[in-house]
Amino acid sequence: MIKRLLKFILFTVVICVITVAGINLYIIIDTSKRIITEDKAGELKNDGKIDLICVLGCSAKNGAPSKMLRERLDAAISLYNAGVCDKILMSGDHTTDYSEVNVMKKYAQENGVDEADILIDEKGFSTIETVENIKNSYGKIRCIFVTQNYHLYRTLYLAGKMGIDAYGLDCSKESFYGQLWREVREVGARVKDFATVNLLR
Repeated sequence: MIKRLLKFILFTVVICVITVAGINLYIIIDTSKRIITEDKAGELKNDGKIDLICVLGCSAKNGAPSKMLRERLDAAISLYNAGVCDKILMSGDHTTDYSEVNVMKKYAQENGVDEADILIDEKGFSTIETVENIKNSYGKIRCIFVTQNYHLYRTLYLAGKMGIDAYGLDCSKESFYGQLWREVREVGARVKDFATVNLLR
């Protein structure tokens, strides 16, 4: 009886590991060709209008963007200055006590982005909510998402499932403390969002 139970547990664990690995591999392979460089973003603009640059929010402290968020913002501002697109959407958390989007907007303005060219999504509490908000507010547009590489695969997969012609700019320039934990968490997040868009909606 104990042997059967152990075999069942082992079988279940193996199936779960294969499922998680398979979903992650599928998402990465499916979206990797849509991760672009800044030069490629310029080429995309020549092929057709880019409607929006979207910066995905992350932590802000004491009214300033964290290093990781600043990396995203700098990359988006660089696209803006290169004329790739004249609209930047700041999507992130916003409450009465904490606002990523206000910090993001302020930083962009301080670095030369016209206030009229900054759009705000203050209900971007998660990646899937950001993508849904874009679809609901702007329709099936052509969008460049700006974030670190590990985060782009899931973002682009969600966008594709929601009919957005999406590309991702990998803004990674340095490694940040806690990256291993973010990578592990992202593995689970890909599975969760895969199930959400394919089974629950």
